[in-house]
Amino acid sequence: MCIARKKLTLPWVAGILAVLCFPTFAGAWTVSADFEPNGGGFHDSGTLSGANGSSVTVSSERAFGGSQSAKMYMTQGDGGTYGLLYYPQNLAKGTELWARAYYYFASPWSWGNAAGLGDQAIKVLRAVKFPNVGYLSVFGNTQNQIMLSSEIADVQPRASVGFDVDNWQCIEMYVKLSETQGIFRIWKNGQLILEDTTSRTMPSASAVSDNVAFFMANWNNGTAQAQTMYMDDIVITTDRPSKTDANLNPMIGTVGPTPTPTATPTVTPTVTPTVTPTATPTPIPGNQSLFPTLTPALPNEADGVPYELGMKFKSSTAGQIKAIRYYKAPSESGSHTGRIWSTSPGNPQLASVNFVNESASGWQVATLSTPLNISANTIYTVTVNTNSHYATTIDGLASVVANNDLSSVADNFNGLFGARGDYPNNSFKNSNYFRDVVFVPSTASQSIFSTQIPALPNEADGVPYELGMKF
Repeated sequence: MCIARKKLTLPWVAGILAVLCFPTFAGAWTVSADFEPNGGGFHDSGTLSGANGSSVTVSSERAFGGSQSAKMYMTQGDGGTYGLLYYPQNLAKGTELWARAYYYFASPWSWGNAAGLGDQAIKVLRAVKFPNVGYLSVFGNTQNQIMLSSEIADVQPRASVGFDVDNWQCIEMYVKLSETQGIFRIWKNGQLILEDTTSRTMPSASAVSDNVAFFMANWNNGTAQAQTMYMDDIVITTDRPSKTDANLNPMIGTVGPTPTPTATPTVTPTVTPTVTPTATPTPIPGNQSLFPTLTPALPNEADGVPYELGMKFKSSTAGQIKAIRYYKAPSESGSHTGRIWSTSPGNPQLASVNFVNESASGWQVATLSTPLNISANTIYTVTVNTNSHYATTIDGLASVVANNDLSSVADNFNGLFGARGDYPNNSFKNSNYFRDVVFVPSTASQSIFSTQIPALPNEADGVPYELGMKF
């Protein structure tokens, strides 16, 4: 049956009237809000600061799955907007809960805050609340990194992707409650981006949660500008979904076609993770690079630490590496060194070069003082350090990228990162960090008929000829 919750007044904020559909059976349950005329949704307004003109309304301006969505308007400097969904049971030890919603952040949009402070939290989805202890939440931050926030365990790991602007996106979280070792996962558009399987997810074995979830855009230190977002197709459930992700983890998943994210030109928009544009081939003979014209989906990422970022590659023919290339993020600064490494034991460094006279962003090239000879069909690694920001495309190296003699390595562990100046031994989702080389094949390798033999090896016509081929 459908139950209409009356408007609540909390000590710090005006509540939201939510119309929810509860199952009529005990045990597993599902609540939802789709904001359609005959569906569930938010039908009142509320703000953290309470009196700055921010509001939550049902709007037909845009919708993900139907004709209406929840429109959240925030005035400049306000703490943001929120909505509440109540569920029929408090959560206890061992409970599994999934929560999913669609979000649309409309341009002009800013991840900054009115105080101008860096690395401030933006609360997007708080599905579990333990009274007087804290929340299990999906956060964003000033750099637009999606964060897994557990106030229970005091951990906040960050993803290398952020939220999109001007596109619908599906954000989902899952928690399994344990006072010792719980599980907390976050998906974006059906792809797992964060996972914590070691931290506790409840304060004690006897603790029980409140029966409310917060769907919101709620700012620490207030929004930097007036702006609007939309939410749609919200589902919270303890009924284990039938869908699974690529790792066979149960998930509610996306509705209909997967949203197509578009990278925003500032901070850290998210990515279309399954599409790898094809590089435009360069002519042979001459200089070859793997990514002569390719550009990153995420051009300006930051994790707050410097890295050594790289790519494993090989050539089908012997030749020389004459230069190293990398794609510079617009906010990146400082000095950069390109390096070529062997993948043999110990990963010895084979060559290095410092970049000089760099442009503000985009592709940079540094020529080796002495070209490096490489062997055919041998794996090497090219790296360039980063000081604060980097460019990437998630899953950009999941499959082989080939251009003439050069190709990337698709071993499910390419797109490398590590401590600056060291060989990188880590990989995240086969991300392409846009490290590249300038390669020239050996002259001997340029024969057109390097292995072919004639079908008629000993012909004669009784006269001499001049024989040739146009090429």
